[in-house]
Amino acid sequence: MLSSESAAENFPRVARHILGRSGWSRSIEFLRSRNSRPSLRKAQLRFNLPEKFALLANQFWTHKNHLTVIEALAELRRHDIKVPLVMTGRPAI
Repeated sequence: MLSSESAAENFPRVARHILGRSGWSRSIEFLRSRNSRPSLRKAQLRFNLPEKFALLANQFWTHKNHLTVIEALAELRRHDIKVPLVMTGRPAI
């Protein structure tokens, strides 16, 4: 069982001869009640975040291509548009 469509696309080329069949499934987010949701304001204070920001929540893996987002923000900055970016995710496997 693979965790992403990208991995499923690469699987036949890389490991099908070893492992046989495969399937993939999207990650399932745990559902929480409204009362247990973390407060955005608390997170902003805890991590010293600005009032408005872009959020990129993903693992820091090469195929996720975070560089595209950074290059896009650099292009915006050249036009004097500044967008704070917050990146989250596991830095390594």
